[in-house]
Amino acid sequence: MTKPHPNSPEGKARELIDKRLQESGWTIIKDGNAVPNKGNFAVEEVETDDGPMDYALITDGVIMGDVEAKPQGTGVPGIIAQDERYSQNYTAGKLNFDGYHIPFLYSSNGHIIWYKDVRSKK
Repeated sequence: MTKPHPNSPEGKARELIDKRLQESGWTIIKDGNAVPNKGNFAVEEVETDDGPMDYALITDGVIMGDVEAKPQGTGVPGIIAQDERYSQNYTAGKLNFDGYHIPFLYSSNGHIIWYKDVRSKK
């Protein structure tokens, strides 16, 4: 899958998500650029065995989160299932929580953020 055009509804959502991530202390790394071993980075378009994550949240070289960007008006809570597939199918992951390799899953349209911690049994 390719990154959406910046003027598309998802592209506009990603612009808002980029801003929120940066305000929260994440450095955005564009698709294909090197990721340093130390620090907090939101890396675009990281491949899994099930397709690319929109953003992988990487802390000190370990993917800790996945953010899926969706256009405003999309039923974002249902997108958490897509995050779960990516977490389960990220076989290069260093973590494993009952088959999930990325513990923190997010879906957002830039205005609202939905979240799941796969370590929680609730």
